[in-house]
Amino acid sequence: MTSTTYNTRVEVPAISSVGVTRGPGNRMNDALLLKPSQGRNSVEQPNEKGLFITPKKTSTIGTWNVRTLVPTGAVDMLIHELKRLRWDVVGISETHWTGVQENYVQGYKIISSGREEGHRSGVGMIMTAGAQQSMLSYNPVSDRIMSARFRMAEGAVTICQIYAPTADAEDGAVDSFYNDLQQEINRISKQDTLIVMGDFNAKVGMGDSSNKGIVGCHGIGDRNERGERLLDFCSANNLSITNTCFKQKRTNRSWTWESPDQRTHNKIDYILVSRKLMGSVTNSRSFPSADVGSDHQLVMANIKLKLRANKPPTRTKKIDIDKLKADSIRLDYEQKLEEK
Repeated sequence: MTSTTYNTRVEVPAISSVGVTRGPGNRMNDALLLKPSQGRNSVEQPNEKGLFITPKKTSTIGTWNVRTLVPTGAVDMLIHELKRLRWDVVGISETHWTGVQENYVQGYKIISSGREEGHRSGVGMIMTAGAQQSMLSYNPVSDRIMSARFRMAEGAVTICQIYAPTADAEDGAVDSFYNDLQQEINRISKQDTLIVMGDFNAKVGMGDSSNKGIVGCHGIGDRNERGERLLDFCSANNLSITNTCFKQKRTNRSWTWESPDQRTHNKIDYILVSRKLMGSVTNSRSFPSADVGSDHQLVMANIKLKLRANKPPTRTKKIDIDKLKADSIRLDYEQKLEEK
């Protein structure tokens, strides 16, 4: 496996001439903190001073298995649906695009990584203008893994978008996927905050005392073997699964995948964040209102950075040991020690 890191300039590229019909205005919801006065999307509101995650505003990341972006109009439909929500970076699984691509649609930048031949799998990220300003580089690892690095208020954050092998894939394919993913994470600076998101094709169920800090108590169903593998990966990399940690008012905000007969629902798409960032995540859930004809739901997480206060240095009283040179003081000191 070979990969190349692509550096990107800070300035926002020219907007593509591709047209997309504007959708309706913002849809109010409890997770994205929308206000009617904020406009249709955050393309019109770039991040302050080119920073992605800050203490002053809520940044929103998401992941969505769209099943395919190959048919004519599929990208237009995706952007039409995303315009109804507030977000900064959305990862995409199953683009079915080939090779490494950069596309611009109405100010949004779409980077993708796919197979050289054959319209299968494929991952990508779509970014608003503000996120584009803060992006430092990206790395198209394979048709199942890509990463992008962004400036944040404290250092940098690296986001990995993934698409794991399906449930009927052989164990060797799953092993290869996790080995490649771990190799990419090992390449990332240890100083970076890490976010890994996408379709993991794994059921982690609900958390217990054995995986405290990794899985919350708002999962769905029973854990399977792939779920155990995902938990081992999270434990090795100090990651928490955000969309198992928040109770939702409606059940359709919890599951991420629906069977063809609409009777079975599972949670197999996740947003994982470094545990040090988990305290800054204010909500993480599915969005049933967004629809691109996929059996997966859009999953998003809100992050507003909490900065840790610096503890004032502890002042210690310096002992003047030179006084012990005086016989009277030394004897008095020895006597007090004996008494104690």
